[in-house]
Amino acid sequence: MNHYSSSSRDIVADQGNGDDDHDDRFGYKDHPSFQWRNNLKGKSRDCSPNSIFKMMNLTCFLRSARSMLHRKANLYNVTVFFLLVGVFLTYLNLNKLHDLILHQQDCGGLLKSSSASGGEFIQKKKFALHGRRVDSGYLKHVVEVLESVGWHRTSLESQDWDLLWAHDYPFRTLKDQLDASGNKKRFINHFPGSGYVTNKMSLATSSLPHVPKAFQLPKDKDKLLKYAADNQHKRFVQKSNNHRGIRISPLAALNLTSNSSFVQEYISNPLLIDGHKFDIGVYTILTSIAPLRLYIHGDVLFRFCPEAYHPFDPDVVDKYVVGDDYLPLWKVDSLSPFYNGLGMGMKASFNAWYDLKRAKNKTGAKTSDAIWTQVEDAIRAVYLAKEASILETTRKFGNSHHNYFEMVRFDFVIDDDGQVFIMEANMSPNLSSAHFPPNQELYRQVLYNLFKLVGVASVEVDGRSTTDTTSVTRKHLAVFPEECSSSKCLYDCDSVRCSLCAHCLSPGGREALARAYLEGVNQGDTIRIFPPNNRSGALRSLDTVKLSQENQREVEWFRGKCDLAPSTVFC
Repeated sequence: MNHYSSSSRDIVADQGNGDDDHDDRFGYKDHPSFQWRNNLKGKSRDCSPNSIFKMMNLTCFLRSARSMLHRKANLYNVTVFFLLVGVFLTYLNLNKLHDLILHQQDCGGLLKSSSASGGEFIQKKKFALHGRRVDSGYLKHVVEVLESVGWHRTSLESQDWDLLWAHDYPFRTLKDQLDASGNKKRFINHFPGSGYVTNKMSLATSSLPHVPKAFQLPKDKDKLLKYAADNQHKRFVQKSNNHRGIRISPLAALNLTSNSSFVQEYISNPLLIDGHKFDIGVYTILTSIAPLRLYIHGDVLFRFCPEAYHPFDPDVVDKYVVGDDYLPLWKVDSLSPFYNGLGMGMKASFNAWYDLKRAKNKTGAKTSDAIWTQVEDAIRAVYLAKEASILETTRKFGNSHHNYFEMVRFDFVIDDDGQVFIMEANMSPNLSSAHFPPNQELYRQVLYNLFKLVGVASVEVDGRSTTDTTSVTRKHLAVFPEECSSSKCLYDCDSVRCSLCAHCLSPGGREALARAYLEGVNQGDTIRIFPPNNRSGALRSLDTVKLSQENQREVEWFRGKCDLAPSTVFC
């Protein structure tokens, strides 16, 4: 390479003047023609092209022609050499690029942005879908949001997925793929045993707060008849697990011998907006059991019955049952100014309407805050009652339950006294906006905040990864400085507070708190409801006596974090 660079410089220098001494650089000084030329004493040595044609000097012409051919030959050789080098380097680059593309296709690689990792090559995550007709469009927003945060789709059969989004319950049909030998780093969007919450009969007959009284058939037939005789003013609906064909009917018209249904008390005084009954869908996220951690999305889904409630007619089900062709919130006149005019969310639009109505009527009705406090209490009670059953089922798929997360939608109705009631919990709520396109904004936000919370959408936030608990240090977990520096906790780790001190934390306990901490960092537009937040004092007032040891410890840790930083998400 250096040889050719030097020759190029010599050629340029030789073209700049007619000094014959430059010929020596190419080894021509001993050539006979060179000596013969130097013997031409007295001849002009100006051999520029102009002098050749002016003087018609044959010697100069030959001498000049030879020099020109020599320069052109060397310039040609150098030019060809650099072209060959360029072609060779281009070939190497194309070959390297081809290998890189093949590698990316084989292992799903991508380059991180320079702001995230300085261009480090990492493996791109893959997700798979499970359910009936998964390509028909009802999972469109799930795919869109996952792809927007850097995931790409793979086939379920390939077994190379890192996240399974199952619309149908996967732990029966895919048991061989999801058993304890599976990849512990995989995400699955359901918990084994989640049916204890989402099974309509199981939930309705659980005798939990905020759940209307229900009777399983035919087992509770006699109890139902007695309750109806004692409460002759009450109405009832018969339901099944598929939640289809609901209708208010006299008991005499119901099939009380059915093995797959239940009869539930009907809330006959629903709160109406512009004369329409409605339900409220609350998106609820379970991230952990033992200890339990539970969140709800900040906004909710309002759906209105298409027919006005009064005059009431039990034969017109569109007056009291919310179906697929419901009346959307943005078409309700009293809520439209807030939702359409001010751009508020559905929950905020309802709050504004409800509190203005309450202030105008000057009644002692509950505030909107009181309604949402009931909603949180109701969902929390369900999961605390079902946690042990979910945990038992989850352990059949291995001891690690960090693989799983779940989002369900609880549907509520409100009566005209401001009391809330759970109607059902949907395991795989509708997230398709095909029927109501304006809902896509809500669905995308619900999905993004879900994925961010559980660590799917948030690789790093403030330098911490939701799935990398090693990034959490002791200072992030430290609570109760007075107790932990006391002699009691220094020598005894048995009490709940002392067990949270750094020297008392077991590896498993530290791992659980680190995950809780990182979820707080990535909480986004979600609200923690267990351990409860302290906006209404629920964190402080919660009775922990009946809680499991894991849940007692976690509640106490959040109380300690709240003491140290009252204005943060931990409080």
